[in-house]
Amino acid sequence: MAKPGEIEVFRIIPVVDKCYEHIEATRSQYMGGGNHRYFSTNKPIYVGKFVKRMRQGYGNGGTVWDIFNHNGKENRVDYSYEGYTCFNEVPCKLELNSKAKNQALRNVYESMTGKSATPGNGPANLIRSYAGIKVPRGAEGGRRTRRMKNKKSKKTRNRK
Repeated sequence: MAKPGEIEVFRIIPVVDKCYEHIEATRSQYMGGGNHRYFSTNKPIYVGKFVKRMRQGYGNGGTVWDIFNHNGKENRVDYSYEGYTCFNEVPCKLELNSKAKNQALRNVYESMTGKSATPGNGPANLIRSYAGIKVPRGAEGGRRTRRMKNKKSKKTRNRK
């Protein structure tokens, strides 16, 4: 039974091309018949899409780790000697940059409401701030200033 502040976690084997969170169990409870239940006070960490398992050595001297891909960033999760390494299968998260998030929000808002979602238009700004999306630099709207280059003044000859 989970104690206050704990969640039950499970030792599952990741499947290629599925996404996972990693959490390390903090305690186990023997249930009899070779079965254990695992609990943790740690917070799960999203590691991405499972790519492959790596193994080095064997027996007590061996190490095992899994490789995950999180939008191009490689995450390595080492299995603990105690056997407390756990995973939760979760939907894959797509990390978009601010410009892509802003455009996606504009597309959805404009198609659902039929109103403009340009920066500075009330409800779209509220949705952006709630979603934590910053308007990309240069897309804030407003007056553009143009800087004039210094031109060398041409010398004119005085003709007499």
